[in-house]
Amino acid sequence: MKEVRGGENMRGLTVKVLDVSPKTTIEDLIYFFCSYCGTIDEIKLQWSENDQSMMAYVTFRNPFAFEAALLLDDAVIVDRKVRVQPSENFMIDIPIKSSETKKNNK
Repeated sequence: MKEVRGGENMRGLTVKVLDVSPKTTIEDLIYFFCSYCGTIDEIKLQWSENDQSMMAYVTFRNPFAFEAALLLDDAVIVDRKVRVQPSENFMIDIPIKSSETKKNNK
């Protein structure tokens, strides 16, 4: 699995991109989604179970970028129409710091 990481990720701002062409690269996805949506925090690209296409998880920094990505459902990336859906099960672990943690670290 290839991946690109950027700043701190947020839960709930990840889309699942289905039917991605095997010819598509991480760079293609970055260019496409950055051009239309905005800042990307993370991309994970993997083969689908049928080995005929790939699937990507794209996590955005801002809610408006996430919303814009959903509008790109049925858009063409490289040579194939893709499906863009909110990701239900893809959650990124974010360290949670409470005020107690901050007090204990002083």
